[in-house]
Amino acid sequence: MYINLHDQAQQDVLAGSIDGQLQLARLITMVSRRIEPEVLFIDLAGITVATASFLREAALGLRDHCLRREYNLFVVLANLTQKSIDEVDLLTRLAGEPLVICELNQYREPMHPRVIGPLEEKQRVTLAAVQQHGETDAGKLAKASAEQIGTTGWNNRLASLVAKGILVEIRSGRAKRYRTVLEGLTYGN
Repeated sequence: MYINLHDQAQQDVLAGSIDGQLQLARLITMVSRRIEPEVLFIDLAGITVATASFLREAALGLRDHCLRREYNLFVVLANLTQKSIDEVDLLTRLAGEPLVICELNQYREPMHPRVIGPLEEKQRVTLAAVQQHGETDAGKLAKASAEQIGTTGWNNRLASLVAKGILVEIRSGRAKRYRTVLEGLTYGN
């Protein structure tokens, strides 16, 4: 799914929590539950800067709305200017919540996806393990790990990254498999 925020906002500077809340309300009307996991690209091409207060309400708000309501939509911010990336970095540090960003090429294919914001050490280790194994499950990670952590521990770690919109959970009956929200996802600026 794809939403061009410049087209929605009709301005090139997005600032303030009130405007962020208004934009969130508009964005919520544009999303609905998906059967299969799907990335929701919020394209900021044409936006000179989106401030931390705007992004807190609009971007984090939409991510949390989609995750809480189990929409099976994973919010990724795309085509940010360096000023907006700096604002995302500030927001994620203040909120203690990471966000996934990327660039989109002319065919709307993601490039250079990365997680910006704080992850605990165990979450970083878990993300690295999923990156290494590709689509995987907790049992496979438990067997492959040198850590003395069982399947339940890995399930908890994986679930924490799903709750942050970084991993996708794929269910097949009672079994759960996990993969990164975008292929090639890295951590950090």
